[in-house]
Amino acid sequence: MTTSNRHPITQLLRWAALGNTVKATDLDEADVPTGRRADVLAAIPALRAQHATGDQKGAQDAADTAAARIIATLPPDHGPRREPLPDDPRALAARIVPSH
Repeated sequence: MTTSNRHPITQLLRWAALGNTVKATDLDEADVPTGRRADVLAAIPALRAQHATGDQKGAQDAADTAAARIIATLPPDHGPRREPLPDDPRALAARIVPSH
């Protein structure tokens, strides 16, 4: 899977819609809770069927919609823990890595 700003469940469903195999490790990587895994796996056949008709955009949109429904049911504290940004501008500047 590729990295993007999308939620990991959205990335997983978009990736699966393209016909890629989803393994347990993929579900772990996307941080899909055990109670939601069946919902994620149940969405995949319809996404693949839509993609098989040649409608890649429609399959990706359907993956986004399916993911949004699943994500909406997650507890508010679910997801990656992010370190808060420092208040001091110098400390923030020290964390910025220049891209060359």
